[in-house]
Amino acid sequence: MYVPFNELAPSSKVWIYQSDRPFGELEKKQIEEKLIAFANRWAAHQKDLKASVNIAHNQFVILAVDESQHAASGCSIDSSVHFMKDLEIEFGLNFFDRSKVPFLVNDGLELMPMNELKEKIAQGQIKKDTPTFNNFVQSKGELEEKWLVNAENSWMSRYFA
Repeated sequence: MYVPFNELAPSSKVWIYQSDRPFGELEKKQIEEKLIAFANRWAAHQKDLKASVNIAHNQFVILAVDESQHAASGCSIDSSVHFMKDLEIEFGLNFFDRSKVPFLVNDGLELMPMNELKEKIAQGQIKKDTPTFNNFVQSKGELEEKWLVNAENSWMSRYFA
């Protein structure tokens, strides 16, 4: 059962999918409609999940479940992954490439190959205070407080020593 994202509890479980490119305006609308339809039918063990979706920075899809009502199960999580893979095919996107790190640069999202980060930091293209996204946050509360962090406060801190 879909609920608006802002109505979910901070303890709600989140999954963040980063697209390899920004969504076009029509794509964004179509993707959002499909996400809401998925959230409306998302279930675990024949019980509706209190679920929501959010598109952030025109390039992230965030799925969320308030597990205080009913927890997501392995099968329900698998169904969400299959759904995201179907979106990939339909829209020519890639949500599962973890080799690119997202940064907020000049108010826009920029994906940088992980194998180039050390060099980009040495060249000063990525600084300690360059905002980056921690796509491994687990809850809506963490999403709100710890998703966007400075590079020096992320796993990249070792490159600034």
